Amino acid sequence: MNPLKVNITLWVFMNSYRKNEQQRGSFPMSDVLIEAYPKFYQRLIEVIRERLYSKKAEVRLGLLFEPFTRAEEQKMHDLI
Repeated sequence: MNPLKVNITLWVFMNSYRKNEQQRGSFPMSDVLIEAYPKFYQRLIEVIRERLYSKKAEVRLGLLFEPFTRAEEQKMHDLI
């Protein structure tokens, strides 16, 4: 149940640097997915940590707040 009727999604933005090349990636992480797949979330944190320590990537985090409806909640649970 979501009393605030707000969907909050964590976005991970990663810029990887290689010789004369830059790769960008972004990954949305919904709270429902984090709860459903805790090992995936833990592995994502490990990858981010490795990239930051090796200084081969720049990582930024963002929060996205959106209106949330019961239909969207059911759709997300159906995907899992």
